[in-house]
Amino acid sequence: MRFKNQVGDTIIEVLISTTVLALVLSVSFISATRSLQSGTDAANRNQAVSYAQQQVELIRQAANNGSLANFQINQPFCIDPSNGTKNTSVDSNQVCHIASQAPFGVGVSYSSLNQTFTVTVKWEGVNNNSNFNVANNSSLNQVVIYYQDPQ
Repeated sequence: MRFKNQVGDTIIEVLISTTVLALVLSVSFISATRSLQSGTDAANRNQAVSYAQQQVELIRQAANNGSLANFQINQPFCIDPSNGTKNTSVDSNQVCHIASQAPFGVGVSYSSLNQTFTVTVKWEGVNNNSNFNVANNSSLNQVVIYYQDPQ
């Protein structure tokens, strides 16, 4: 006996609609996650540029004070922004870890060949652990600024 007025959805229609809904939700989640990662990466890059510019400003102040020779050394260092002193305690990535700038590592090097300071700021990427992992150098992001004293 056949029913002429069947009401409701078959199990196949329900499965198809559930699959389509799951696909739409998955794509939305992936898109939102990537957007959040891009925003976090942009914020980290802006902060790193700020730290690099801060080091350049400290070098410029030293040049104006006549103490630039204290920073023209051929070994990596950083300048502690709280007191303007040189810190030569660097890790294997040639960066210092200043407490106020965690989890960023800041390094400055000087080349007497072209009389240029190279300021490098490194940080762990958004896809990695929040700790600064020097063992996995390939996962580090970095910003590099070159500064040559105009004197």
